[in-house]
Amino acid sequence: MEDASVRRRGHVEGAIDFAVGKNRCIGAVSLGFGPDRRRLRRKASGVTKQEVRDKLRSLHAELNVGLQC
Repeated sequence: MEDASVRRRGHVEGAIDFAVGKNRCIGAVSLGFGPDRRRLRRKASGVTKQEVRDKLRSLHAELNVGLQC
């Protein structure tokens, strides 16, 4: 059974992974697909997961306002 303290990210929250070679956390947000049918993604990186989480949160705020990426 799944641990109750672990919360799964929502559908539009993005993904956060650790890049061992760069020794950094990398976050990515999917923006859908472009005219060439390739996925449009914006990426953010930081030393800690919290930094990346904050950058992704600000990126989502920009997208909600309607700024083009």
